[in-house]
Amino acid sequence: MQIEHLAINAERAEEMVAWYRDFCQMPIWREGHGDVYVGFLGVPPSLMEIYNNPEKPYLLPGDIDPATIHVAFQSTDLAGDRDRLVAAGATLLEGEPSENGHGLLMLRCPFGLPIQLCKRAVPLVDQ
Repeated sequence: MQIEHLAINAERAEEMVAWYRDFCQMPIWREGHGDVYVGFLGVPPSLMEIYNNPEKPYLLPGDIDPATIHVAFQSTDLAGDRDRLVAAGATLLEGEPSENGHGLLMLRCPFGLPIQLCKRAVPLVDQ
């Protein structure tokens, strides 16, 4: 088996999808406005679903410690990606790139979800 998607019920789902599309380079794979708004982002086979279903509890990620859950992105330029995301409304929580540019940085997107930027000496996944 393989992960198909991770789903997040978010109050401002459409804005959140647009932010991840625009600033994290996550293409919208599928989007719909049926009974609830649903946006699938990323590159198959593993996607992130962000939707708005007001009849179910919303994830309140601003209250979640990043060590509990976060979305991690490979980065080829930690400082540049950090600065770009902070300019787009993210908050830097911890970490600085090492002198050789490697490291792990933790941010929080404007919607509260923790984001980790990773640049490893040996990538976990080939780009």
